[in-house]
Amino acid sequence: MDYVGIKEVDNAGVVIGERRFLGLFTSKTYGEESAAVPLLRRKLAAILEAEGALEDSHDYKAIVAVFNSIPKVELLGASAAELRAAIKTIRAAEVGPM
Repeated sequence: MDYVGIKEVDNAGVVIGERRFLGLFTSKTYGEESAAVPLLRRKLAAILEAEGALEDSHDYKAIVAVFNSIPKVELLGASAAELRAAIKTIRAAEVGPM
């Protein structure tokens, strides 16, 4: 069972409610590249911009590869800032100690 919750906030930033969507993602959803999903594409673009990664650069390709390796449920549930931190951690672990 997949769960997507979208919090509603007032002008002061206080959570006043939540819209909940329960069900199962289709097999097509799981099979598609994450960047094909509009919400995830925007999160990826925000991460790439924050990192200053130029298209076709090694960093750009590495960030996209790590992003696409993260399960979609995790990508949907995390903010761009949280995903950026996770991607940095994963990339640092890939390089290992110098």
